[in-house]
Amino acid sequence: MSAAPRHIAIVGAGQAGLRCAETLRANGFDGRVTMIGDEPHLPYERPPLSKGVLAGHGDAGAIHLRARDAFGKEAAQLDVDLLLDREVTSLDATARRLTLRDGMRIDFDRCILATGGRARPWPNTARHGSIVTLRSLDDAYRLRERLRPGQRMLVIGAGFLGLECADAARGRGVAVTVVERGEQLLNGRLPSTVAAQLRGRHQANGIAFRFGATIANLAERANRTPGGANDANAASTPAVRLTLGSGEVLDGDFCLVATGQVPNDALAARAGLATADGIVVDGWCRTSSPHIFAAGDCARFPYGTPPRTVRLESWQNAEQQSRVAARNAMCADGQAVRYALLPWFWTDQAGWNIQMLGWRGPDEPPLTWVVRTATGSENERCVWFGLEDGVLVAAVAINSGADVAPLRTLIGARARFDATQWLDAGTRLAALSRALKS
Repeated sequence: MSAAPRHIAIVGAGQAGLRCAETLRANGFDGRVTMIGDEPHLPYERPPLSKGVLAGHGDAGAIHLRARDAFGKEAAQLDVDLLLDREVTSLDATARRLTLRDGMRIDFDRCILATGGRARPWPNTARHGSIVTLRSLDDAYRLRERLRPGQRMLVIGAGFLGLECADAARGRGVAVTVVERGEQLLNGRLPSTVAAQLRGRHQANGIAFRFGATIANLAERANRTPGGANDANAASTPAVRLTLGSGEVLDGDFCLVATGQVPNDALAARAGLATADGIVVDGWCRTSSPHIFAAGDCARFPYGTPPRTVRLESWQNAEQQSRVAARNAMCADGQAVRYALLPWFWTDQAGWNIQMLGWRGPDEPPLTWVVRTATGSENERCVWFGLEDGVLVAAVAINSGADVAPLRTLIGARARFDATQWLDAGTRLAALSRALKS
């Protein structure tokens, strides 16, 4: 059995990295903790970037998870060596050593990789400022400056990020066209009826869509200044031209590429750790090196029955997996807590709050969806049950946040669908979940 660690290094100073540090201290780890981040900002959550910052709600101070003085050594502080705007370029798993770009070396007993991911770029495209992505706080500030009335924004991708940004842009008077290679929005994660209703709400708000679209070319003018406000010729000439496979041409002032993210697993791969579209970890968040753990958007972990490996890009996974990784990293054998979760995603767009429980891979058979509508809600408040052989394995709650907790209980218990009770709007789901516990 290994000795308990005295120095734990955390690579990544975002939400997952901070939760690792907090968990170590909350569970009595009194050794040294070092956290290294490659951004200059204090730890912050990423969901508010598209959900709030673009709409003008909240600045850096509002979304930072901790103030700078929270990392000090005084009582009630975290006592963390926080290194910001510093890049880790090398990880030696055998020597247990990190090397930073500036040459600094950090030896550790255990290391947690919370390196997250980066926006997937559009390939083979020269960048002159009008083809953008959104991943960081600085990205959000730059994009927000472009959201001015009369501007034309093209969005590639109708997933969570693309739609939230499109919704925020419309709220600021921007003309928006969303291009999606699939046949429905949100990557088919919603029941088809819900997807069609949400699409209709966005269209009623003025957003145009092109579904089932392939992109033949994305071109950008090198001599166009962002906005073109002081150049009449520039103002009349598109900064971005998107040509679809159908031959249709879409012109815009800028284009947001929202086609998912790429895990930051290169550091792990160079160190010889197992990677496969993410850093491969076991049920205790351990990598192929027993001294190194990983959590959050960068980690690929076992999930479900039968188990398969997945990588989840979500607030919940970053929040919960990081805590498990920290608990295991601080104990001698690295096996304090096994990671288990029911995936949860949420989005606010087109006047709806949508919360989804459960996760289905693209290779898995589709679920049977049954809807329960609140009395008199006209579909503004409803819950969709996702059934597999009559067993509840997933759910979608629209403007029904109070039902999410009981739905978690019902899914966790693999409750069997009962149409008489479950579809009766007078029967509270909370009562059904309590009955399972009694």
